[in-house]
Amino acid sequence: MLIDELINKDIFNVVINSIYNGIIIIDNVGKILVFNDAAEKIIGVKKMDALSRPITEIVPNTGLIDVLKTGKVDVGKKIIINDCTCITHRTPIFYNSMTWGAVGVFHDISDIEKITKELESYTRLVKKLNKTTKELELIIESSNDGLYITDGKGITLRVNSTYEEITGIKGREVVGRHMKELVDEGFFSESVTLHVLGQSKPQSVTRLQSLRNGRYVISTGRPVYDEEGNIYRVVTNVRDVTHFLNLERELENVKKDLEKYQDEARRLRLESMGVDGIIAKSECMLNILEMVKQVAPYPTAVLITGESGVGKDIVARALHTFSNRKKGPFIKINCGAIPENLLESELFGYEAGAFTGANKNGKPGMMELADSGTLFLDEISELALGLQVKLLQVLQDQEVTRLGGTSSSKINVRFIAATNKNLSQMIENDLFRDDLYYRLNVVKIEIPPLRKRKEVIPFFVSYFLNQFCKEYNLSKDISTGAIEYLCRYSWPGNVRELKNVMENLVIMAKDDKILADHLPEEIRPRSKAKSDLISLSQVVPIKDAVEEVERQLIRMALDERGTIRKTAKALNIAHSTLLRKMKHLGLAVQNKT
Repeated sequence: MLIDELINKDIFNVVINSIYNGIIIIDNVGKILVFNDAAEKIIGVKKMDALSRPITEIVPNTGLIDVLKTGKVDVGKKIIINDCTCITHRTPIFYNSMTWGAVGVFHDISDIEKITKELESYTRLVKKLNKTTKELELIIESSNDGLYITDGKGITLRVNSTYEEITGIKGREVVGRHMKELVDEGFFSESVTLHVLGQSKPQSVTRLQSLRNGRYVISTGRPVYDEEGNIYRVVTNVRDVTHFLNLERELENVKKDLEKYQDEARRLRLESMGVDGIIAKSECMLNILEMVKQVAPYPTAVLITGESGVGKDIVARALHTFSNRKKGPFIKINCGAIPENLLESELFGYEAGAFTGANKNGKPGMMELADSGTLFLDEISELALGLQVKLLQVLQDQEVTRLGGTSSSKINVRFIAATNKNLSQMIENDLFRDDLYYRLNVVKIEIPPLRKRKEVIPFFVSYFLNQFCKEYNLSKDISTGAIEYLCRYSWPGNVRELKNVMENLVIMAKDDKILADHLPEEIRPRSKAKSDLISLSQVVPIKDAVEEVERQLIRMALDERGTIRKTAKALNIAHSTLLRKMKHLGLAVQNKT
């Protein structure tokens, strides 16, 4: 037999055992004739145990028996032999047109299979990572916040499109560059990233920043740490808050406008109260009028304080006017203007024969006359201590006993007191009773001096000017310069002094326009030398000094010429230039003719 001859040759055995793949040859009845070393390793059966044995006993699934039966070649089939994955090529052996046997070649692909599975696993992982990366890209790009990402050293890695839109800075301008370098070049006013990297302890940093494109952003930098606790990335969220800041400013403006309208409405409401002599153009007087309106309906005692001439009697009359006693009498008595021996009889009244010279029918006192109304005790600080005791008794009991009388009468009187002195200090000096003070000082209204509310002086000037022109049937105006001098004066006599000055000016000014030259010397001191026109008590910038010279020249020209056009002509400047300068220098423009 040819096969037997081949097998017996040593060279055949050397060659067959040198082949990497497993080789099994069977005869035409299925017995194993050749079983090389590689087949022994793959199948796990010793060669001596396999030779001459039926193939079906050693490896049932080789498929060699099928090849014997069909005589057809079977190539590239994958089978599992002894937990090994193999690719088999099975071919029938023909000799003299007869099937003499079959040969099977087995290639162990277990390692390749393992690698393939690992590659498939890596491929799936890469696909998953790619998908995650794409999702992360979509998330970064879909963020309404701008995102700026650097590494742990401050080198820019990437920015999203929202950041580019908000800041106007393109990624290509900053990627790969250090944040400090970008700050130095003016890309950013400051770097939140550098603040994060410069922290002594891990924490986020938030800043409100203005950008070079005029927008405002809130930037929050957050550190990202690696497994060893080192900063690996810095992620900065940038949110455009320009719109919100603009809304906030608009809201502030609306609030200011609302407050302005509320103040104006409040002013108009209080002015409509019609209190003669009260000019409610300052915040303090508005507050006083509101207090008057609030307190007036109640019978509570009120103490009005303030310097002489501030208008305490006008506030007292307003309290009466807006009370439910307005139809009753308003009795005023000046405690400092009546001698002490007469004041008691004036206040309490007396019976017939109470003292020498007394009316034979007796006389009711001011307290009785003020029944169902208001008694205003001006200059209460001048009341003698003995009378203070009697007044306290009346305040407590609402009963009054006339001098020389034996019975008391019930009265219904609202008491208002006023003083220009410090009653607390007088109490310490035993000049005023503390119990009377507390009885009178249920509600205290303090009127500030005119020098502390100078903004109302022009309104008082206009009020008194109109009053006296109407009273004396005159028609006069007052210059801006004169008003400015009146506003600069300290007014130790307060409103009363201003009223007297205005009456004097209306009567004594020969012209139809009251100029600064018509003012009393204490209000506008006359300078003897032209050098006195400008007075500087300290070193000031040249620009401020020049403006002060212009201000004085314009005032002087206005006082002398009286009109804007004549003033402009005297100063040799255009009418519009003068108006612009007056506005800049804060000079009031009353007459533009």
